[in-house]
Amino acid sequence: MAHTYKYTPHILEADISPAGDNLTGKEWEVVIIGPDSPDSLIKEDAREFIRSKNGRLYDTGAVAMAAAMFEGVKVYDDHLTEEEFQARGGMRSPAREWLGTIVDVAWDAASRQLKGIFKVVDQGLAGKLMSAFEAKVLKSVGLSLDAFTKQDETKVIDGVSYPVVTGFPKVNSVDLVGDPAAGGGFVRAIAANNEVNHMSDMNEMNLDGLAAELAEVKGLVSQLAQSLQPAAEAVTEEDETEEVEVEETEAAESEQAVEALKEVNRLRFEMKVDKAIEAAKLTGRFAELARKAITSEKDIEPVIKSAKEAQASTDPTGRVAESGQTRGSVSMGMNERDMAEIAFTRLLLGNSAWNALHQSDDEDVKARLSESYQAWVKGGRENITARRMSEWVYNLVGGDPFSNDRAYESVTQSSMSSIVKNALNLKLAADYSVRETWWDPIVRVEEVDTIDQATLVRTYGLNSLSVVNEGAAYTELAWADDEETASFVKKGNYIGVTLETLLNDKLGQIRTIPTRLANSWYNTLSDLVANVFLNNSGVGPTLADTGALFNATATTTAGGHANLLTTALAYSAYDAVYTAMGKQTDQQLGVGRRLNIAPRYLLGPVDLRGTALQIRNSEFVPATGNNASAVNIHNGTFDYIQVPQFTDTNNWATVADPMMHPAIWLIFLRGKRVPELYASESETAGAMFTNDELRFKVRMMTWRFSGSEDCAPVSDFRPLHKSNVA
Repeated sequence: MAHTYKYTPHILEADISPAGDNLTGKEWEVVIIGPDSPDSLIKEDAREFIRSKNGRLYDTGAVAMAAAMFEGVKVYDDHLTEEEFQARGGMRSPAREWLGTIVDVAWDAASRQLKGIFKVVDQGLAGKLMSAFEAKVLKSVGLSLDAFTKQDETKVIDGVSYPVVTGFPKVNSVDLVGDPAAGGGFVRAIAANNEVNHMSDMNEMNLDGLAAELAEVKGLVSQLAQSLQPAAEAVTEEDETEEVEVEETEAAESEQAVEALKEVNRLRFEMKVDKAIEAAKLTGRFAELARKAITSEKDIEPVIKSAKEAQASTDPTGRVAESGQTRGSVSMGMNERDMAEIAFTRLLLGNSAWNALHQSDDEDVKARLSESYQAWVKGGRENITARRMSEWVYNLVGGDPFSNDRAYESVTQSSMSSIVKNALNLKLAADYSVRETWWDPIVRVEEVDTIDQATLVRTYGLNSLSVVNEGAAYTELAWADDEETASFVKKGNYIGVTLETLLNDKLGQIRTIPTRLANSWYNTLSDLVANVFLNNSGVGPTLADTGALFNATATTTAGGHANLLTTALAYSAYDAVYTAMGKQTDQQLGVGRRLNIAPRYLLGPVDLRGTALQIRNSEFVPATGNNASAVNIHNGTFDYIQVPQFTDTNNWATVADPMMHPAIWLIFLRGKRVPELYASESETAGAMFTNDELRFKVRMMTWRFSGSEDCAPVSDFRPLHKSNVA
């Protein structure tokens, strides 16, 4: 099965705490991958993910299984730049950049962290880390993963599409960087008195370094021989005991030098093998098999050649993943899943909508353009199409639509669900983006992070400041407010698409799904706002002061709002409403200064559109002729909003500018303002398993006035007025 491997730096950060005595800074317990906060650990469809700040989800099962891949990984000084990475083929200098090695790597199931011990081989760094720890500034540095990751699926979490990391084909290094972004880092210092200088940590020294060390050893042997020669010549018969001691010392020293030379030669051989494997771009099990098969230098060339041919045969394109390719994606161009997604998206949208997509300026539509679409654009917009849905489904299990014998081998039933979901999401956003949301001008929008009950405060102003005589005390101003509450509500439904629907080429039916879901979302928000004016036979919800939102009772009476009339829309009726709204005051029970609130929007049915526009656009009062004494003082002062739910042909309402006088609110959880699809895509459970049915759910999380009043939250009656015509 072919996969796409991506070069993904992952930067980590965590607090540290000391452990033990006599700390030297040469050993540190570190986190390689792990959540940096509770919000970073996500559970979705019986799976668990670590969300990183570089926009990826790490499958915790895959991270746990990859512990062995990180054992013995080297830590270097900072990442290579893009130019350095390509120029040097990803190679690092042990002499100048190697800082240490991570060992004893294990998955900590309790904390959901991949941990290890960082053994520092750079004496200067060990001291610097301890100094940073003692100065309490060690959090300013951290570890960043430099690896190729397997990313062959995506998930949408809270409306954001994330690539999912499900494996680590190759780990290049874990680099020490400044200003880490998320997930882990130094945990604690460990007591370590011994130098970290084991021969096993030398297996990546460069050839120049080994040659220098070999020359140094040879020089020491030569010096030893020269120094022993005069002593041997000076030995006399009377000094036989001393001669024996000198010979024994010489033999021991020579044996030690020979062993050192053997070790250096072994390391030179291993370096040649590693260099040949990297030059051949072998990865994973092919690299390991090659290392085991090469026992002498004469084996290097034939074994490497065979391993390279075997690895190339696993990919129909003949490509071989390597660290020296462009960072970001090892595979060049589009992979199989990208091609499948582009083909289905184009089929679903049709040529007109597909072409319009390229010119779309809508931010929500742009946000939903998948990585497959981006790869298609960067690849030159290749003409990738499928004529029918049944043909597309057939291609998923081994067809040959794009002249590739194994083009769809890696696209499974589960990824088919994800592809369909991504395409429907994109069309859903495009369909919703062209809708005119009539309520936008009259509401205030708020985003929250929790689903707690929301409190909306109706504030009242203060009296004028009092005079404070010299030496006198200040007096407190009287002030008050009323509170309205709003309750969290979750709304949604799902639509099922059977495999037979795809195989029967019911493209028209599939194309209607985004439109229907966009309609449902639109209608739900539209009803929430319209019901503010329509609930309870047109007088709206009951506020905390016990009065209906719209009532004709004087404001000097408890619960009185003085914002309901019964006059049909006309110039004089609108002028009366203008006056009534201007008389609302800044204190409870009608006390205090008048607020001079003015209508900014006039709401009504399509039947009143002509009358409303005459009032707004006429230079003179309608029906009075060009009478200079009847100038229209309301000319151009309001906008007319046609409300679909206003079916009574006579009732109308006015709303003040919500930026100055907020009254109606729409509250959303974490920015979920537009519709989003969620898919049930498991092949082993649910409707996919039992019914061959892909289920797509749309979910809205918002707030309403109360459980018994299904309308948008309302905080204030004063900026609103209603006319229920008798």
